[in-house]
Amino acid sequence: MSEVKIELGKRKLFFALTCSILFIATGIKYILDPAKYISFIFRNTELIRITGFAMLIFSALGFLYILFKAFDKKPGLIISKNGITDNSHFCSAGLIKWSEIIGIRTHQVMSTKFLLIDVSNPEKFIREKLGLPAEETKAANAKKEIEACEGDKKIAEFKKP
Repeated sequence: MSEVKIELGKRKLFFALTCSILFIATGIKYILDPAKYISFIFRNTELIRITGFAMLIFSALGFLYILFKAFDKKPGLIISKNGITDNSHFCSAGLIKWSEIIGIRTHQVMSTKFLLIDVSNPEKFIREKLGLPAEETKAANAKKEIEACEGDKKIAEFKKP
């Protein structure tokens, strides 16, 4: 089986980049001249200034990520003999082996189509992406914590919470 590579949609990245620039500009305007934006709902200039800082921080982070993705040469999705490699976004699953895939389907929300990959053990992918230890490691660490807290008492059996 030859590899099939699906590139990221540059049009959506360009649109998101444009929106983040507009939000950055609006956040700067809110910070520099909050009195200009006093309204019936927002009467407090400090609240407007705080909103501007929040807009600036989150939009700048989004801008940097989008800029990084725009120049990223890796394809968004690679289908190979090993499985499906997801590089499409920040929380991508990485390589999903064929042995772990139990189904593939599509879903559409408005004009955006999604490729949904059903896996046999979704918790494994969630743990890996969040950097959480496996269940066995978590249980062993919890047992050590209990023993450290109650070092003089004997614990007959460790029960999972």
